[in-house]
Amino acid sequence: MAAPVNPIIRICSAAAWTGPGTPSDSAASGAGPDPPIGSAISGNGTTSGTGALITVPNANLGGVSTLGDHALYFADGSTGQRNFVQINSTANSGTATAQIGFTAGQTLRAGVAGAWAVGGARATLENANTRKLFNNNNGAGDAMGGWRVRCLSGHTETLTVPLQMLRNGDVTGGAIVLEGDPNATVMPILNCNYDGNFIYPNANFLRVANLCLRKTSGANSVSYAVNNAGVCVVLTNLLIDSAGGVAWRRGLNNNAGGTFVTLRDSTIAGCAGEGVNSQEALLEVVNCDIRDGQAQGLYFPGPAALVGGGTRIANCLIRNNASYGVWWTAVSGTYNLTLELTQCTLDGNLSGLALGQASGTAARMYNSIKIDSNIFSYNSQYGITWLQAGITWPNLDCYAVQLRGNNYYLNSSGWMSGGDATYGDYLSNLDPQYTDRSGGNFTVTNPALMGLAYPPGATLPVGTSATRGYSTAGCAQPQPGGGRTLFVPVE
Repeated sequence: MAAPVNPIIRICSAAAWTGPGTPSDSAASGAGPDPPIGSAISGNGTTSGTGALITVPNANLGGVSTLGDHALYFADGSTGQRNFVQINSTANSGTATAQIGFTAGQTLRAGVAGAWAVGGARATLENANTRKLFNNNNGAGDAMGGWRVRCLSGHTETLTVPLQMLRNGDVTGGAIVLEGDPNATVMPILNCNYDGNFIYPNANFLRVANLCLRKTSGANSVSYAVNNAGVCVVLTNLLIDSAGGVAWRRGLNNNAGGTFVTLRDSTIAGCAGEGVNSQEALLEVVNCDIRDGQAQGLYFPGPAALVGGGTRIANCLIRNNASYGVWWTAVSGTYNLTLELTQCTLDGNLSGLALGQASGTAARMYNSIKIDSNIFSYNSQYGITWLQAGITWPNLDCYAVQLRGNNYYLNSSGWMSGGDATYGDYLSNLDPQYTDRSGGNFTVTNPALMGLAYPPGATLPVGTSATRGYSTAGCAQPQPGGGRTLFVPVE
């Protein structure tokens, strides 16, 4: 099945642009020929009585695609009126009646004349009309399902107000995407100089990818790099950091209602608060480096009204956070709420993992906790801290807590608070022999940590095959052809 064809709106600062012409927020649509065509060459256009097409006298439309990948920009400051539309037809190129038609359901204000453009690159996301792609006068933006707004290689700009994403993607066209060019040689940088939300997904089926989100100045009491309130939101390959001595309060703030959210292949570094704070359990964090924060690396204070669902944290490096690496709690009466912490390295935090019940009977939150094949090392308290007193081995054994194939090393207080200090299947206490811990290279070189589930010489359970896959602790994974390397998401 072929993917739908939709516009990619290009954003590029003048210093980074390598194409013909000059990026412009007044004379470019971002998707179309280079250099752009428009009012600067052919004069203003006039929309039809239905707003479904525009007459652009004498314009040469030979370079304009009607496949769906080109868009037209029409400068209209009227409240709620579209500025961007997808092109699906052209007619009478080069004549007084040259026309451009739009995809059904996308119309401009009817019967008005104004400046227009097709093609080129827009210069900024900060521009008020560019922002209409995501948020048109506090309503749904102009970008439709499947559209991409793409910052090109080397693009850098400072945003002074939040970028709120209000249009839903859809299952016909796809997600709406704000991204850096996936083939960029220099990661695009969006700087923040104020206190407040920065990127604000507040709709369904959205993606934010391949960008550096950098706090450079301004207060930071509620300064969140991504403040999510959307559903089915994917955040991938983001570098969330700071410069100039002012840090983000949080890298990702996931509000109540922000469910089915994925944070993947990203780095969150040096936050003044939590790297990730999620009011919802339905969050997946995969292949991420969460480090050097002044509070918890990942903080789940307890979803207020969620019955069922789960949190998955996999192949992450969670290190040097002043509080717990991961804090995860449930609430009274919340059953079938799962936590899966797998193939992670939790190093140099207060404790690697803190587990507890926000309210009610503590036993209820043990349901379906899976802590598998992780390394807990050099934490200043325990590898795992239970936040309630009186945790016992029978508690853990009866409520389906699975601790399997983990390794702990030089945590100041030991493996686990309460209960049995050696609880867990195939638990080991070995030096991972990191390649360069102080330099951030947590590649494990100790061969004894490979294959913890069935170590050499162990007696296999009856009926178990000796060729069954082995469990390897920590976020440094075995690679094809042998050897072990650490995947560092973004640097």
